[in-house]
Amino acid sequence: MKPEVSERLLIEELFINSKARMKKPDLELKQIDSLTGDASTRRYYRLFTDEKSFVTCLDHPSASGENT
Repeated sequence: MKPEVSERLLIEELFINSKARMKKPDLELKQIDSLTGDASTRRYYRLFTDEKSFVTCLDHPSASGENT
């Protein structure tokens, strides 16, 4: 299942910030998949890159796409 557009934009922004901190400017995001979560408001995603994959969590994403 693919994330909604607002969540995808937030995840992409977080990925850009993370790869800058990792000093991996050439790391390319290939795909984002939703993962099955628990009963909380958190939403989990697997990010696939050209090198490896990462898991990220949005805690209580709102309708506006802001992570609250």
